[in-house]
Amino acid sequence: MKSISVDIGNTRYKGGFFEENNLIETLETKEENEILSFIDNLIEKHSIENIIIASTRTDLANFLSKTNQNKLKNTFLLSSDLPVPLKNHYQTPKTLGTDRIAGMCGAKAIFPTQNCLVIDIGTCITYDLIDKEDNFFGGTISPGVSMRLRAMHEFTQKLPLLEWNSIENLQDNQQNNFPNLQGNSTKEAILSGAINGVMMEIQGIIYHFERLYQDLHIILCGGDAFYFEKSLKGTIFAHPKLVLYGLNRILQYNVKKK
Repeated sequence: MKSISVDIGNTRYKGGFFEENNLIETLETKEENEILSFIDNLIEKHSIENIIIASTRTDLANFLSKTNQNKLKNTFLLSSDLPVPLKNHYQTPKTLGTDRIAGMCGAKAIFPTQNCLVIDIGTCITYDLIDKEDNFFGGTISPGVSMRLRAMHEFTQKLPLLEWNSIENLQDNQQNNFPNLQGNSTKEAILSGAINGVMMEIQGIIYHFERLYQDLHIILCGGDAFYFEKSLKGTIFAHPKLVLYGLNRILQYNVKKK
C-alpha cells in the first residue's frame, strides 16, 4: 500500500510518503504551496491512492480541495470521529488533540506490544501513556520552554522576554551545558528556571510511570525533543517523524476496515 501522511502544525507542514510501514520520502516546510506540490508530485509519480491529513489549525476540506484529490481513492481527515487503533477512555474525546492521537498511534506502530509513554516537547509539553493492550486513559499538558519564558515576562513588570530556540541551543546540550541552577544574572536565572524546570518535570513524570509500568518505552517527539534527549537518563527514543508514522497507521487501519 502506498500512501501520503500530512501533519499541519501551528507553524509547519510535514508530509511523508509511505510504502506499507516504510517512510520513503519526507518534506517539512512553512509554505503551503510547497506541501501541496509535494503531495501532487507524489500522486503523479507513484500513482498513490491513499492520503490522511491532520491539522491543529486549518480547514482540512479547504486544504484538500487544493490537491489533485480526484486521483485519490481513499481520503481521511483525522478528527475525533475517525476510527483509530486505540481504546480511547478519555472523558472528552472530541477535545483530544489529533497530534496526541497520531503520536500514540505512531508509538504503537513502532512498539506494538509494549507500554509506551509519548512525550511531545513543543509549545506545550504533552505526556500520553498507552499500555500494551492499546488503552489510553488520559495524559498531561504543561507549558513548554518558550511558553514559560513568555509567561514570566507577561505576568511580571520587570522580567525581560527571552527568546528560545532549541536548535541554536543544541550544541550546548551536547556538551551537557544546561543553565546553572544558580544563575548569577536575571537572564541566567530565567533560563535556568524554564529549561531546568522542564527537564526536571520530564524526569519526574518518567520516574512516576516507570514505577507503574514494566517494559516501558519512552518516545520523545516535538520541536524541542532533541535538545532534552541526551540529558535524560535511561533508554529514550527520540523520533521526529512519530506523528507521520501514527497517521500512516491510522490510514492503514481505516483502509482495512472498508
